[in-house]
Amino acid sequence: SVENTLDALRIAFVEGAEGVEFDVQLTADGELVLFHDDDLSALAGVSGRVVDLPWRALRDVELRDRYGHTGRIPHFDDVLKLLCDQGGVINLELKVVAGNGAALTEAVITSLLAADLPPWLLSSFDREALTRLASCGVPLGRALLIDDDTQCDWWAAAEPDAQGEAALREASAAVGGHLRAVHPHGGLVTADRLALWRGADLAVNVWTLNDPQQWALAVGASVDAVITDDPGGMAAWLVAEGLA
Repeated sequence: SVENTLDALRIAFVEGAEGVEFDVQLTADGELVLFHDDDLSALAGVSGRVVDLPWRALRDVELRDRYGHTGRIPHFDDVLKLLCDQGGVINLELKVVAGNGAALTEAVITSLLAADLPPWLLSSFDREALTRLASCGVPLGRALLIDDDTQCDWWAAAEPDAQGEAALREASAAVGGHLRAVHPHGGLVTADRLALWRGADLAVNVWTLNDPQQWALAVGASVDAVITDDPGGMAAWLVAEGLA
């Protein structure tokens, strides 16, 4: 199924996933939708950014991925209905475009409060999006998304030394406490970085690992979770390896 659709979320649990991760963006008219890319071109074959278009222009756009799967952009309200009683880790990534981190975070918090605040984990590459949580007064867990690009807002939190320890303390204060996890790119997972993150009592959830060699390395490193596009394949691999 196409990524970030209701079918994708349903299928992930059917295939054995213990949680799901999805990307939330803000439309031009302030609605929340699930979509990963800034631009529609790769999945919809049309130009335009989600942030520049109203919900009414997005809801009927047909998506098609490279495998021929089709789907539509879901509204966040429908995702809440689908997942409100779902167990496991529900990781909502705040997808910031054009500097709208504060507005996006406020809209997400408003929606979660109206839905009786499920205990989800909010993650983002964007510092403003997560630091805006400090003034929201909600006990949702926060996670730092860390890329293998030194321009990443949270890169210092991957420095395996005193600088990294200080960066993690500063990040926790900046996001208003409730820092629960780091979500590093798979290429960043090393023994010294794992020691840094575990020393700060943080879960390490690694992205995006899609083949058995990567899964084996992650299991060998004893990470807390693997974010993958192939939950069924990974579940079958874990069984075959006697790990599930």
